[in-house]
Amino acid sequence: MIPLKKLTIPRPTHRALRIGLEEGGRVLWRKLYGFRREGGALIPAETAEPLPVSTSLRGAKRMFSAEGKLFIGMNGFYSVYPDEGAFAGMGGLNGVISYWGEDGVRDFYLLWDTGMTRYRSPEQFGGVEGAAGGDCMAVHRERVFIAKGSTLRYSVPLGPTQFSEEGRCSGSVALSGTEGNIHAMISFRDALYCFREHGLCTLEADADDLDFRFRRVLFDGETIYPGSAADCGSYLAFLTERGLHVVDGSVRLVRTSFGVTPVRPVQAAGYAGKYFFLAQKPGGEGCIYVYDPVAGDYLIEEEAELLTSAYDGVYLVHGTTLSRLTPQTIEKEKRISYLLDIGGSNGAPRMVAGVTVHGKGKFTVSLETEAGRISRETVAGKRLLPERFLRGETLRCDLTTSDPEAAVEAVTVHFREVSP
Repeated sequence: MIPLKKLTIPRPTHRALRIGLEEGGRVLWRKLYGFRREGGALIPAETAEPLPVSTSLRGAKRMFSAEGKLFIGMNGFYSVYPDEGAFAGMGGLNGVISYWGEDGVRDFYLLWDTGMTRYRSPEQFGGVEGAAGGDCMAVHRERVFIAKGSTLRYSVPLGPTQFSEEGRCSGSVALSGTEGNIHAMISFRDALYCFREHGLCTLEADADDLDFRFRRVLFDGETIYPGSAADCGSYLAFLTERGLHVVDGSVRLVRTSFGVTPVRPVQAAGYAGKYFFLAQKPGGEGCIYVYDPVAGDYLIEEEAELLTSAYDGVYLVHGTTLSRLTPQTIEKEKRISYLLDIGGSNGAPRMVAGVTVHGKGKFTVSLETEAGRISRETVAGKRLLPERFLRGETLRCDLTTSDPEAAVEAVTVHFREVSP
């Protein structure tokens, strides 16, 4: 008789790893996208961050950004953030550009109704002699373009204040047709887009101004709202009587209704692939409408009179307050991402067997290890059981929510460790 061998079946050991709100220990890193800490929990960050300003912004008319600075026009004066103080201007502020000076220091040029100001610092600023005013300005192919009515003036290359009519390097051109005045210009891809009252055209500007080429961009030709044109990175956007249009090679009407009314005159900006404009709800409350071609449109509950964007967020003026919507506060869906070390000390395999979110609200939980990825919806306080276990030594855990009442106090990851 052959003796029977005893077969030992490993017994699974259940473990749990509770994740706090900070990095350290088993938490290799933690990233917040649209969450902020309040007390002992992480909550969606919905509010704009107030910024300190030394001058009153009451009566502010226009706001522009250029290379990390904000220029706010106020009845013939302008304030610069984060620099201190208010400085004399020349009527209404209509545009700001930045340009490197010959000494390698960046200058800012402010376009007014009746002239131009060069600003370098609170100690170095003043009017540009002989420079005429205009309605809008832009930099394209190392030239400065200034529009006044339907006439477009252009500087010599690398000469932001040199608009002499002599020679073939600078000059002016009057746009024909019945499309009306130019009220915005944006350098986009290889062309300068000129937004007119009832039309849109592009200028392809080579080094020799004799080779300038204008082309009409076909669209229905209804009135383009002044102040609505914005560069959103991969596309341009603007508002008309019919709705929201985008330009990404052609002009497309993408929205005909918003559920809110754009504030007139329009205040709009592009940032992080999204298009923002100030709006009013049916009840009269102010808000910001966000066109997001990826996640879908939504509203930000903030009131403002002025809006612009810079490299680090969307800036607002409301009353006398300047504030900023950061990249974390403008997302439709908020997310917390963890990377966890779940490997056993003896090399035994570990399998993720569930997740519990402590707090409140609804979440989509995504789990990913070397073995694969799963994603499921859950509510805080309920243990989520994945349809299959994930084996691995590291775990990526993402919590995503669009619930404005959501809060995360901690996360518990349940796993099984099989003893050899």
